Amino acid sequence: MVSRGPDNRPIDDYRKFHRPILIDPSDNFDRPVAVQEFLRRAVQEGVSELFFGDQRPVVAKIDWEFCTTTHHLLTPHDLKGLRKFLFGDHTQPASPHRHWHKIGRVHLKDREYLRYEVTETEIHDASELRGHEIVLRLLPNVLPDIHFYELDRELWDHLPRSGLVLVSGGIDSDATGLIAALVRWVVEDRSVEHRAVIYGLTDYSFTQEIRPIEWEKSSILQIETPPGEPLNRAMVQATSIGADVVAIGACRDPATMEIALALAAEGKRVFVGVNASGVMNTVARVLALLSRGQGEDYAPGLPELALKLRTIISQKMVRNQQGSISALQEYQIVGPTLREALLQTAPSGWLLPFLKSFEEEGESFAACASVARNAGVISPEVFRRVVAETTAPIIPRRPRKSKP
Repeated sequence: MVSRGPDNRPIDDYRKFHRPILIDPSDNFDRPVAVQEFLRRAVQEGVSELFFGDQRPVVAKIDWEFCTTTHHLLTPHDLKGLRKFLFGDHTQPASPHRHWHKIGRVHLKDREYLRYEVTETEIHDASELRGHEIVLRLLPNVLPDIHFYELDRELWDHLPRSGLVLVSGGIDSDATGLIAALVRWVVEDRSVEHRAVIYGLTDYSFTQEIRPIEWEKSSILQIETPPGEPLNRAMVQATSIGADVVAIGACRDPATMEIALALAAEGKRVFVGVNASGVMNTVARVLALLSRGQGEDYAPGLPELALKLRTIISQKMVRNQQGSISALQEYQIVGPTLREALLQTAPSGWLLPFLKSFEEEGESFAACASVARNAGVISPEVFRRVVAETTAPIIPRRPRKSKP
């Protein structure tokens, strides 16, 4: 099927005009502010396809890698076909104060759309944007019918009714948007009657950009937590109102992770967001907490909770733009040896569920060994032995022959 622009011309006709918005999608700080906010709003709205509407030629594109790192709700099929383009007059300079603004909903061919336009606001660093209108198609049920990551429809079986769920938004991406969508999906699951939901965001700056989240359910309470402060207030409120779903943006400190584990141990469903590169750091915090003795900080029931932990990896791990090897390829090379070494040193056997989960999802065991060593899960001697056994030998270059 040929992808077409809003004037029904094939997208291929525009390719000679486009140029990338981003060269390195892993750099979160150089993205145009308005584009970043627009895509986050699209994530919030549960958008599956983007239609960029104007009759003028293409001046920029949203690259596939950019979408995978920013827009978590797109299917792999959508992403391959999403080299849709931003339309605008490339001969006119862009205003430095462009900003996306939702102007209402429309219905076209029995489908609901959101209409966006560019307005003048105090948003800077948006020089890549041009004045045009954008139409976004929404899915009727937001998540149940969308294949937004590799687990596909198996999500129904993998998502536990209680316990801790680690959610990754993909390589170099923030999982907060995916967590928001998961919370909405959980609340709209009519097979379960939820008493209340606590939606706690630890990334305060991100909260400011997407606030307010307009949930359809009044039982969802959003709590903003500035960086460096654990979710003590969220835990207190979750306990006082009897919430059974808690969504946390990220656990960047042991105190917040401990609160998340305690809430999960009480039978609540807790969503914790991690980056693909930060999964092992999060798991290391979990392992460190679960391996504690019967000290004053020990929470009863946490070792048993390890059996319920599920890791959800949202994107397939492939070779990145810098050309480094992917976690999946790394696992295929060093996985079995490292897995055996970790199992030999894991206390009381509770490391097995994590290793099994990462084996199924293709996570990097070399990264797990490094973080586990730093967390004290395995000894430095074992780590060095694993590295020595799993690292490819370095082939020295032959010295150049001197000219006679």
